Amino acid sequence: ELWCRVIERGFLIVKDKDGMAFFSGFSGERALRTWRDRIYALEKEGFILIKERSKGDISHLFIINPYKVLWKLKKEHKIPQTLWDELSSRLGDIGALEEFKKLQGEN
Repeated sequence: ELWCRVIERGFLIVKDKDGMAFFSGFSGERALRTWRDRIYALEKEGFILIKERSKGDISHLFIINPYKVLWKLKKEHKIPQTLWDELSSRLGDIGALEEFKKLQGEN
C-alpha cells in the first residue's frame, strides 16, 4: 500500500489513513489503530521515517531502501539465517541480487 502511494523517491503524503488501513488489509473497528501500530513498527525497524503534525497525527512518510534496512538488520543479527537464506533466494528470483550485493559492499 505504501509503495502504491509514493510520490517520488520514497516520499508520500498521508491524506486518507482510513483508506490506507483498508488497502493494507485491515478492516473493522480497529483497522486504523492496527495500521498505525504497523506504521510505527516499520519506523522502529528502520524501514520508514514518519513526520507528524503538531498534534501527533502522521502526515508524511519516507520509505527507506528496504535492501539497506535488511542488510543492517542482518548485521545486527535480527534476521534468522533461515529467513535470510530465503530472502537471498527471492532476491535472485526478482533480479535484485546484484543491487543488494552492491549495497552490502557499501556498508
